[in-house]
Amino acid sequence: MQWRRIALGILLAHYASTAWAEDAPHEKLQYTLKSLASSKEDAEAIKTKLEAAQNEAKHLQERATALAADLQASEVKASKQEAHYDQVSTQLSAKQKEFNARADEYAQTIRSLLRMQNIPATAIIANPDNIDQLMRTTSVLRHVNGALKERALKLKTETVTLKALQQNAATSKELLDKALATLEAQQTSLNAGIAERQKLQALLAKDHAAALAKVEALSKQSQSLQELISKLEQSRNSIAIAEKTSTKLPPSAAKGQWQLPVAGSILHRFGERKNANESWRGLVLRARAGGSVVAPSAGEVVFTGPFRDYGRMVLIKHKDKHISLLAG
Repeated sequence: MQWRRIALGILLAHYASTAWAEDAPHEKLQYTLKSLASSKEDAEAIKTKLEAAQNEAKHLQERATALAADLQASEVKASKQEAHYDQVSTQLSAKQKEFNARADEYAQTIRSLLRMQNIPATAIIANPDNIDQLMRTTSVLRHVNGALKERALKLKTETVTLKALQQNAATSKELLDKALATLEAQQTSLNAGIAERQKLQALLAKDHAAALAKVEALSKQSQSLQELISKLEQSRNSIAIAEKTSTKLPPSAAKGQWQLPVAGSILHRFGERKNANESWRGLVLRARAGGSVVAPSAGEVVFTGPFRDYGRMVLIKHKDKHISLLAG
């Protein structure tokens, strides 16, 4: 069978018998106010960090936006340079084909001239009618040969120029590709930084909300304690101070108008020594767990609820201006 202890403090009119019940709320209030001030400082510090993280994330986003614009501009340049490279390469290929064709024609003309030089003189004398035709053909071939040679030299010059343009285009394209790679790496780094700041920002926002909730809870707790202290002070001011009754039961109790709040045995009485430095400031009863608890006498409940190490506490103001405290 489980047993529990219930403390009944019959607070008499003497100030000393009520002060201990009032000091505890005062101490609790001071502790709560101190915690409230500390929590407000913590909330303000978190808010400062949150604002700093937000500003840093904003600056990173602005840098990322500017970098994206640079990246797009570089991509446009790269596209134009690639188009120019392709155009020069196409022109170079066409000129190379034309040069090769003219080289073949030039070679054919040279071969024809060489064959004509190899015709025996007896063959020409034997057929005098072919002399005029041979002279005209030789003249034409020499003229064509000169034209082909001139065209080939021009094509060679154009080919050299196109190769230089192609090399320049390739170099520019390579530099642009490197610039694009650098910009893309910077953009990747910035995006990672932004994601990290956003994550930190979310954590700080969560911590800030928790700190504000703690501040609100402590504020409500301090208000409740102030209300309790106000009620206790009103009750104390309404009780006449009687020094000689500090160790006596109220007259109503002597007349049998007071009763124990629980059915059980008395473990300690008011005034008994608790240890070398303390005395019991009320009755300590041992009662059955779950037993009924009643008011010692008719009165008004001025406070109820858990309070510090008293556990669940009830303060009752009675008609004869005494206060009883039940805790257990």
